[in-house]
Amino acid sequence: RFIRAGGPLSSCGRRDSRVNGGHRMKLASYLFISIAALLLPQAALAQGGDNSRSYKVTGKAGPMNVTGTACSLLKPFKTKGAGGSMEVVWLYTPADASHGTLSYTGIGTGGAAGVRMEGKGTYTIKLNDNGGTLTYITTGRVTTPGGRGATNTTTLKLTPIGPC
Repeated sequence: RFIRAGGPLSSCGRRDSRVNGGHRMKLASYLFISIAALLLPQAALAQGGDNSRSYKVTGKAGPMNVTGTACSLLKPFKTKGAGGSMEVVWLYTPADASHGTLSYTGIGTGGAAGVRMEGKGTYTIKLNDNGGTLTYITTGRVTTPGGRGATNTTTLKLTPIGPC
């Protein structure tokens, strides 16, 4: 048999399907998984590891502008918000790539300097070709004279970014 730059050939110049058959099967499997990961982003995230994507998280929570980075939807991440005389930090703990739990704490600024807030809840992630959304439902309380509790639902935008 002769070996040329184009790959293994039989003595009459034709490719021999028996040569490197195992490598062809591995390549076919790799290509299938790679194509599936591109077409089905949620499936790619569920695999974890090298197929996990990073996302910029942005949106509004009431009067606050919220921003953060999720280097992997399979690992804990946080967002921060500021506005309406409040500063808040949300901590997300994934159960898997599509949902988890979160907690938050916040402090008042300026005229609301004595205000404190805290709470917890759950979140879900829905991915699409452009990134996706993170929707959370929280129940918390505000600590002020005459403070009250509240339940809120907020949806934030997920935009794919390069690896963190």
